[in-house]
Amino acid sequence: MSTITILSAGLSQPSSTLRLAEAIAAEVTGAQVTTVEIRELLPALAQAMAGEGITPPLEQAIAKLVDAHALIIATPVMKASYSGMLKLFFDVLDPSLLQAKPVVLAATGGSGRHALMLDHAMRPLLNFMRATVVPTGVFATGEDLASLGTGGELDTRIGRAAEELGALMPICSARASAEVVSADA
Repeated sequence: MSTITILSAGLSQPSSTLRLAEAIAAEVTGAQVTTVEIRELLPALAQAMAGEGITPPLEQAIAKLVDAHALIIATPVMKASYSGMLKLFFDVLDPSLLQAKPVVLAATGGSGRHALMLDHAMRPLLNFMRATVVPTGVFATGEDLASLGTGGELDTRIGRAAEELGALMPICSARASAEVVSADA
């Protein structure tokens, strides 16, 4: 069975950012979903950044990303970019860990003016990490989230992103398996 890990930089409980990511994951047929909420890892991230090493909770969260067949990375927009929590998490990752991993980018924000953050801030970060980012990013305002499940524009974007992710998962998994075999030879 395919696995998708949601990496959520949502701030609140419940989180509209996590809700958006879960809606995307629900549209990918036949995938098991796990979640990593970065806000729960903040003490461990601070320790890692201070040179105190990777704690078991952080190690487990990273393993979920590495072991997943695909990722959905979701963040609220903060000052026209992704949240500092998301940046902190990526700062402790080895850049090669997400190589060729299919990823959907998602964000929530107060107005549609922030929608381009997906392409101007998040996409370059994931390109640096050598992930395979699907063409369709999903941005949602509070108003968009209120219409979730009604067949509106947000549902259309979610469906398109989920379809692109589902199509990439077997391709990227096969490529990663082939690279492991050739490295072992």
